[in-house]
Amino acid sequence: MSEEQNVSNDLMDLETTFDQMGLDSRILRALKKMGFKNPSLVQSKAIPLSLQGKDILAKARTGSGKTAAYSIPIIQKILTAKEKTNIKGVKAVILVPTRELCEQVKQHFTQLSCYSSHLVSVVQLGGDKSIDEQKGLLRDIPDVIISTPTRLVQHLQNKTIQLQSSLDILVIDEADLVLSYGHQEDINIIKSFLPKVCQCFLMSATLTQQVEELKKLVLHTPAILKLEEDKAIQTNLTEYSIKCAETDKFLLIFSLLRLRLMQGKILFFVNDTNNCYKLKLFFERFHIKCAVLNSELPINSRHNIILQFNKGIFDYLIATDESFSSTTSTLKEEELEDKDEEEMEDSIDGEEEDIENLIKKNITKSNKSNKSDPKVDKEYGVARGIDFKNVDIVVNFDFPRTIKNYIHRIGRTARGTNKGIALSFVTFNNENLLSKVQKTRGEAGYNLKPFEFKMNAIEGFRYRVEDVLRNVNVRSIKEARKSELKQEVLNNEKLKSHFSENPQDLLALKHDTALIKKQVSNHLKYVPEYLLPQQFKSHVDQKLEVIPSTNNPEKVRGVNYSKKTEQRRRKKDILKTLSMKAGSTLTGEELAQARSKSLIKRLKIKEDNISADGTFKTVKVKKTHKKNKSGFVH
Repeated sequence: MSEEQNVSNDLMDLETTFDQMGLDSRILRALKKMGFKNPSLVQSKAIPLSLQGKDILAKARTGSGKTAAYSIPIIQKILTAKEKTNIKGVKAVILVPTRELCEQVKQHFTQLSCYSSHLVSVVQLGGDKSIDEQKGLLRDIPDVIISTPTRLVQHLQNKTIQLQSSLDILVIDEADLVLSYGHQEDINIIKSFLPKVCQCFLMSATLTQQVEELKKLVLHTPAILKLEEDKAIQTNLTEYSIKCAETDKFLLIFSLLRLRLMQGKILFFVNDTNNCYKLKLFFERFHIKCAVLNSELPINSRHNIILQFNKGIFDYLIATDESFSSTTSTLKEEELEDKDEEEMEDSIDGEEEDIENLIKKNITKSNKSNKSDPKVDKEYGVARGIDFKNVDIVVNFDFPRTIKNYIHRIGRTARGTNKGIALSFVTFNNENLLSKVQKTRGEAGYNLKPFEFKMNAIEGFRYRVEDVLRNVNVRSIKEARKSELKQEVLNNEKLKSHFSENPQDLLALKHDTALIKKQVSNHLKYVPEYLLPQQFKSHVDQKLEVIPSTNNPEKVRGVNYSKKTEQRRRKKDILKTLSMKAGSTLTGEELAQARSKSLIKRLKIKEDNISADGTFKTVKVKKTHKKNKSGFVH
């Protein structure tokens, strides 16, 4: 919501204004600067109730303005309290399921408090700083702390944060997702550190049984807000599915992009990190620029990738959705993995573990996770909650593992008033789940329909696609992951101080085994006209990068091709280097003499050094010794 409150009109309260809520003038100015004109329904209901001190349980769809519904009253209460006393203390804690969401919520608070930043201090603990580094941030006692449950528990147990005497508000944002990520035990621990009287918010897109249990744990006679979706909102999203073989997914995505059947900002979802880099390498072979987002990258890099994608610096983003592994059956494994992740981050922040070993350890760990049940950072998540701006199309390149994940993924498009398309590739193994998804979406008023596409129309592209896929092998994927991780480690903000103090680590990182970069064939950037399906040949001149069919080799091979280029490429025939007159005949002896003369001319050899049969004579060279002025022999 950096520029405008992008909420559908059906979720807006057009009869109410923020001025009627009795908010501080500095908040009103910030809201105006952010483009907020009227509150959304959840905001118009939640803000007045929260200012009265009521606990809130809000169920509202993604993009309905839930973040502002709790952040506005928090800032209002802090500003009111600061007018009476200047006693320092943590006034509000916001818990979110992923570290990516920590930064997003922090940015929202920063914008809302832009005219009161000297009075409202906000710290987010979801970054990649170690516990010790974060202690420095907490030493000044911020007013608002944004954190994942796991990291907050660590600080509470280390007594870095004190909440008993000062905390006024606790917010659990995306409550259903917090619980599905396995933070139930963390919430219980946090509850023991809270004061007896504390206002609480539970914000959730769904009200599951777990959320109901959490409601009993932290809420006291709450006001329950349930905002159901309007039928008109459902028309913003169009859902398609394509049944195909695994290898045909690459043929389809190439054809859809090259023939410009898909245009705009596109978010691709895959199920694991290997597939993430496989798709990226496939795109790069065809000169299609894209970025990747996965739990393997440093958290600062993830924030920057999301920011650049939202700003439109690149239009294609391949994201790894690993949230399907966050189930109760894999919870213990994930906790062990999270412990390894924390140890890795602490070592990177100033201890003596070699950076090179760290990268190898991270790659090895990720490779192991892809071979067995995925063990991922449970605080990573992009399929839910992250506010991707203006996504036109969501492509489920790998079909989600659950119905819930399908709904979360496609929720990244058609947000607010925007329209969007969700396209899912379905292989034979996913057909049963597709039927369940279609049934669930139908009951919700949506229509997941098959995408009619004639595969025989794009058979001409198959040989190119399969040829490229042969080069995107296990080794190239591993090298790509290693190369990407190196680059992101270098770009990671927190390592600047480490590398300045340990320059030898940076040298080792730069001069490690180089990634084998084969020259990407330039002709793959274009589509020959003879390969185009018949129905697209009329659109050749409409921005399709097509090489026209012609007998002129200069046009076929490219704009910069010329006859001189062709002549330079031809290899010289050594047998034609001797200049002979046409039709002349030479005896063997004459040919030997001609060869001798040629060698004499080219190698500056004397005639005395060549025998009559054309072989070299053995020449003895006498060494002469000269004395220098000092008398030493050279």
